[in-house]
Amino acid sequence: MEDTEGSGRRRASIACQPCRMRKIRCDSTRPECSNCQRREEQCEYDPAPKRRGPDKRLGTRQRSSKPRGRSGGSEDDGPRMKLELLNPLLLPAAPQRHSPLRISTNEAVLLGPSLQYQPTPTHFVPRPYDFEQDAHPKFPPPPPTVHAAQQGWWDAFLQSYPLPQIAADLNFLFSEMASLSFVNARLLLDTLWNPTKYLTIQPAFILASMALAVLIRSSEAERGTSGRDCAAFLRDSAQNALDRAWREGVWLDVSLVEAALILVVYESSAHPDYHPSRLLQAFRVLDHALSTLGLMSFDAGQPNVCRYVSGTTPLADAPAPASPCRCIPPGLPHALPWDNPSWSAHEIRDEECRRVCWSALSLVTSFRVECWAFSRLDECDKLRMCDPASYLLMFPNELYERRRLDADGADLRNSVPALYGRGMLLTNFTANVIARGGESEEERETMIQALQEAWQETQAIQDALDAHECNLHTATAQLVGENVVNTQMMITKGLRSLQGLPATDPLFNRQQPKEWKYYPTDIIKRVTMSISYFSDPRAQQLIHRPFSVTWFHSQLAICLFLWENDRTLADVLQVAKSLVIPLDVMNALWPCQFIQTEYGTLRKRLEANCKSAGQDPPPTKSDMLPLQPVVLA
Repeated sequence: MEDTEGSGRRRASIACQPCRMRKIRCDSTRPECSNCQRREEQCEYDPAPKRRGPDKRLGTRQRSSKPRGRSGGSEDDGPRMKLELLNPLLLPAAPQRHSPLRISTNEAVLLGPSLQYQPTPTHFVPRPYDFEQDAHPKFPPPPPTVHAAQQGWWDAFLQSYPLPQIAADLNFLFSEMASLSFVNARLLLDTLWNPTKYLTIQPAFILASMALAVLIRSSEAERGTSGRDCAAFLRDSAQNALDRAWREGVWLDVSLVEAALILVVYESSAHPDYHPSRLLQAFRVLDHALSTLGLMSFDAGQPNVCRYVSGTTPLADAPAPASPCRCIPPGLPHALPWDNPSWSAHEIRDEECRRVCWSALSLVTSFRVECWAFSRLDECDKLRMCDPASYLLMFPNELYERRRLDADGADLRNSVPALYGRGMLLTNFTANVIARGGESEEERETMIQALQEAWQETQAIQDALDAHECNLHTATAQLVGENVVNTQMMITKGLRSLQGLPATDPLFNRQQPKEWKYYPTDIIKRVTMSISYFSDPRAQQLIHRPFSVTWFHSQLAICLFLWENDRTLADVLQVAKSLVIPLDVMNALWPCQFIQTEYGTLRKRLEANCKSAGQDPPPTKSDMLPLQPVVLA
């Protein structure tokens, strides 16, 4: 970052040419940014910034003195609104942490714990979206009977949480967090800024989004305990608003499902109240929401949608993968596009309905793998969202690909996003079979046959993944591969149990652990490297990822599980030791009693296993990080 001439103000870093061409975030590292390093391509920067519009000549921009947004402000405030207006958490004395917040005009219940922090920059220019006159059937407007209460709630809420800050938090959440791509940020912000449309947004959705946005930026390096307390208050308020909406049943729409999903992300993150039982309950609420609105069968009327029979292996019946693949060539929009000019608001809403289902399945799949890794009781087999037969749904991005390639659904079942969906359905089917078990010999034989078919389908998914040479979906492809190996290990364990093989035999063939360790190694390496940039914007993936803590935690459990079933897997112990540093740092950043207690037990097991294998012990707990507040550009 450099100062502008004589102004003392700081200007934004300049993105490199490849990142600008791809329209992706660039960390501006010289001589090569991290994106170009990862892609192994030439990183070039312009010799001087190319300014346009009012900023083309430094010091010539004329700032408007008009107030922005509906939250008020005098003309004297200029472009820099008062800190109190931009900071919704500079509030009066804190109420009890679990105070309810209902949809009402009672201003007192809108005031959460006080918290001081720098406001998020609000670089938004409201862009009017071409809203269709007819409401989407899954996003009906509030009925007249709740309009007054909705208006009252927003009027009171905006007194404590001004609109610019709400918009900034929502933009941060849904534009920056890839795991929350089920919400179209542009359409949401256009709705929020519209003087009449904002009343169509459910309070539960706003509260849940704000809760997660605050939590993400409340590690020990940023807002700390006061931020986490505020996030917990918003979370409880969101849950109360969500419960009331379902109980009254007057106004139900997909944003209630999205609110439930966001609360699942919150509960899966490291926070003081984290516990698997809380997360399971959040999944039950989400499952009820998905089922009530019929989202999992949203495309039942579409041709060539995969259909699965309950209790049978979910086979996609896909053709042989094309070689080379027909993915979008470099330089064109790719990876789940939202802002395609040809999409109407109605079509965007359709895609939201699909993506919220696949996002829900992704979260519950991760949770079930975690249960398997820790040998916890898996009760998710009772959820409809875990039954492949519930899904009559296009895969993510399938509609876009159908139009681009003029192809039917069957031809697109080998795309990378479709492979991810197929793999998750298979993982949940496998977990259901193992969780339900079988008492009679006939039941066990049926289960064995189903698991063998599931194994064949995992191999078909892997073959289709190997046929992709596009390298455009690297992150999703990695998830597919990791999921395939996890499912194969679950199948192997289930088959050996059903066949009554001796416990002294090796549980897995050596190829499975070898393939498994490939997937977490790269992530561990990147996160460990980011620790050295702790006071730098490059550490954002470490600091803003409380929902990653449980993933690292479960990877350590899988390492120990593999090695304790085959003491010759020395490489797996090395992966386990490489997890220790990021876990020590994450546990320091995100205090959570439950996770830290379990981690302490895993660490002792790792130390004992290293000693018995004649290996060096894992690194001692690192105090290399001064947890100073981090200011991210």
